[in-house]
Amino acid sequence: MSPSWLDLRAESPFLVLDGAMGTELDRLGIPVAGHPLWSARALLEFPRAVQDIHLAYAQAGADILTTATYQASLSGLVAAGLSRSQATQGLESGVIVAARAIEIHRAAGGRQTPWIAAALGPYGAYLADRSEYTGMYDVDRAALYEFHAPQVEILARSDADILACESIPSLAEGEVLADLLAGIPEKPAWLSFTSQDGRHTSSGDPMRDCVQLCAAHSHIWVGVNCVQPHRVASLLQAGRVKEHGLRVAYPNGELHRVPAAERPLASLSVAQVISAWIEAGVRVVGGCCGTSPALTRTLVRCKESLAE
Repeated sequence: MSPSWLDLRAESPFLVLDGAMGTELDRLGIPVAGHPLWSARALLEFPRAVQDIHLAYAQAGADILTTATYQASLSGLVAAGLSRSQATQGLESGVIVAARAIEIHRAAGGRQTPWIAAALGPYGAYLADRSEYTGMYDVDRAALYEFHAPQVEILARSDADILACESIPSLAEGEVLADLLAGIPEKPAWLSFTSQDGRHTSSGDPMRDCVQLCAAHSHIWVGVNCVQPHRVASLLQAGRVKEHGLRVAYPNGELHRVPAAERPLASLSVAQVISAWIEAGVRVVGGCCGTSPALTRTLVRCKESLAE
């Protein structure tokens, strides 16, 4: 049985989530950019490269490794020419490859054993037309449920410790995923939304509504990812609902990077930024697009300093 959130965060100021997969694949020269399956293509064709990237994040000190299954929906894999059985195996392989990296890490004397977060992307990731950043796709709730249910079912019965629903652009899609996750109380999960303005989801829903959506489910945390780092602070404020709030944050790029219009913030160190997030209730911190194991090492140092 997977550990509860209480077990996962015991005696730790926060948990360090790994960083980008696609960015690292690109650095290695693995062709995934522009492909409908994105990093899931590497999972199918270059699993050793995916394994090595997981291993690099584990060696950097990550507490949680995210599988390369963000764009590995059954619909997308079947559209790419796989049978449904092969597509199911392809989705499951994301957890297997991450687990293999952890085994190698432990065999080499690694100090920690990371948990595995099985990534599930939004419907727009399957469309591969950038609609994942707006949520403006012409499908109803029933279609979203039909799309997401198989991925949730397959990854819920896998050896993944956490289900990570990422880059959700709208409350409507979040509601579908929350309904599915509510039936799996033994598996810690998070719903991570995107935002363009620091107050609402990418489709315009108040962030507090997203937090309220999961308030009754202690095993489901709410977060933000694939957002500009300087938006996180305002999202933490916008998402506060009494004692409930955002618990997961993994923005793009450098965590202390700010636009010129907000130069007073430019003097903040990563440690100061993270400390403010933790004080506001965040318990999982990592990186999204444009990040690397270097950020993971920085976050580990921040965690260690806060634990002293």
